[in-house]
Amino acid sequence: MNKSMCSPPPCRADERSHAQIPLGPWLRRLLVAIPIARLGADPEGAHQLRRALAHLQAWLALADRRALREEVRWLRTRASKVRDLDVRLTQDPPPAVARRWQRRRVGAHQRLLDALDDPRTAALLATLATLPPLAREGTRDAVARLAARTLERGARAMRKPTIKRLHALRRSVRRLRYALEWTGRPTGQMARLQDTLGRLCDHAFTLRVVQTKCRRVRDWKQEMEHELRREARRARGLWKKVRSTLEDRA
Repeated sequence: MNKSMCSPPPCRADERSHAQIPLGPWLRRLLVAIPIARLGADPEGAHQLRRALAHLQAWLALADRRALREEVRWLRTRASKVRDLDVRLTQDPPPAVARRWQRRRVGAHQRLLDALDDPRTAALLATLATLPPLAREGTRDAVARLAARTLERGARAMRKPTIKRLHALRRSVRRLRYALEWTGRPTGQMARLQDTLGRLCDHAFTLRVVQTKCRRVRDWKQEMEHELRREARRARGLWKKVRSTLEDRA
């Protein structure tokens, strides 16, 4: 008898692995980011910590693990406070503004350390390590809901682009992008839109919180306003492409 005729197809194991989505890769990235974020000197620590937590949130959303999503959100909020200040400090603010943000960052980093040392974080990490892989087949409805929400928020934001609506679109794009990444689908245009919306919202928020009549700060704010308008134009163009892709899939 031909040996190959009675042997199982060689791709079957791969098919089983591709049908599942393990949490492990981004959990390992989270564990690598934690000690860097603890030190606080390298801005990449808080950035990679927040990014890993956002990917874990997306996986938990696909798995419909709401309680664990809330625990991840709790820790991610602490990392976000540090990251947001790091981003603002890269915007080349005037010295007086920079010093104020540096002081706030010290406090935000301490609150992140407190959260990382909290037994709540240890319990979260232990639970995440025990979760079984997610069945890829069961993610379709969740991805469809995320896509529909993104289209809805995008329509609102483009109709009346307030900071609140743009930030809501930014969050929806991020969640959908990461969900698509977990399921192995391309996200190039969405990644560019997320980055552009991120810069747009960062500039808009900075302009809103900085209130002063100092000439040097006024000049800096004018530069920020110019960047804001440029990012807004770019976001509109990218949104049209992403919207078209999402509508085609719907």
